[in-house]
Amino acid sequence: MSIVSVLAALIVFAVSYPQWYETRPDALIVRSGITTRRIPYEQLAAVRQPVGNKPLNRVQIDYGIGNFLIAPQDPQALMDDIASRAPHLSRQGTDLVSATAASRTT
Repeated sequence: MSIVSVLAALIVFAVSYPQWYETRPDALIVRSGITTRRIPYEQLAAVRQPVGNKPLNRVQIDYGIGNFLIAPQDPQALMDDIASRAPHLSRQGTDLVSATAASRTT
């Protein structure tokens, strides 16, 4: 049983760490371990800092098929960069949201 647990932990680690992101002209690229996601900016629904998250500096990315968290060194710089590349997102407090996401919260 312990071999199975160790293998499961290794698999989780391999698909989760290390994590990095890159903003390219056409898409946000996020690599977590052995997986890479290419998310075109037009698929982004929101980019937000989860409530109560200030000390952790995590950013939640909401897009077409779900969401995930990343931990950039400078969350505000990431938000500013994405805002300049995704004109369909607008500022709502510290978050970036699409018009359809903003209408759901009001």
